[in-house]
Amino acid sequence: MLTSASKVIEVVPPGVRTTLLGQEDSDQSMPLDEFLTETLDLLREKPDAKEIVVERARFIRDAVANGTYDNILAMISGSSLFRQRSCSASSTTRSRLETSTSTVRCAAWPR
Repeated sequence: MLTSASKVIEVVPPGVRTTLLGQEDSDQSMPLDEFLTETLDLLREKPDAKEIVVERARFIRDAVANGTYDNILAMISGSSLFRQRSCSASSTTRSRLETSTSTVRCAAWPR
């Protein structure tokens, strides 16, 4: 049996100011250096964590549990960065968020 010292930790990002999705000038996106600093601080504080969520992404991460999912989706869908489109990827998929130039993701959200 092989063993490994590697471990997977899920990092939940908010929108981050990068050129990856054309958000480098977005006031709604978190500056990259702030995201990296907070993420690395959380990794140092919680080295055994299975998930790292920066504070700016917590409202999205916890939306279903808090009962705020519909309001959060409406807020994000109405922002200048995103517009809501229907998504036919699966029956559990509720929306696809798109930028003006490319598909960001097709997100499965439980009801």
